[in-house]
Amino acid sequence: MTAAWVRHGATALAAARTAIGVVALVSPALVGRPWVGDVTDGTAGRVLARALGGRDLALGLGALAALRQLPLPDTGPSDGAAGLWVGMGAIADSLDVLTTVAAWDELPRIGRWLVAASAGGAAVAGGAAAWSLASATGEANTTGEDSVAGEDSVAGGKEVGRNDGLVGDGDGGNGGGGERLA
Repeated sequence: MTAAWVRHGATALAAARTAIGVVALVSPALVGRPWVGDVTDGTAGRVLARALGGRDLALGLGALAALRQLPLPDTGPSDGAAGLWVGMGAIADSLDVLTTVAAWDELPRIGRWLVAASAGGAAVAGGAAAWSLASATGEANTTGEDSVAGEDSVAGGKEVGRNDGLVGDGDGGNGGGGERLA
């Protein structure tokens, strides 16, 4: 899988989650009835379906925002936060499957299969995307090129100090023979 393919897939999952969240907030029975049946016609069912919608809306928007973050110069993609958000969505989907299985015989026949298949698929795809995005973060800035001045980091064997912009000789300090970066 290419990094672009993973990001596009994760974006599609996040957009679908966001859409489901909005629909559940606006029309809770539309999302809740196939899953749990007519219980969503009552106040308690509508409240729970809207809470589910709020959860999905928050997870979806968080993932979309993290996936849209532009990479910083010389750091590679900023996929760590995106992997975390997508991973949290995968955990939520996994829990949806577990709760569905726990109440399997009491749920509408078609709805339980629909939820198990869709949430299960989203959990697997989201988990794989989260792992891939998080793995890409560890590979950022492995080129050995110098970092941007002003960061506390070691890159290419040189330390860049936050306070004075001097490049040191790797002894942990910025004084004594360091040269000033432009």
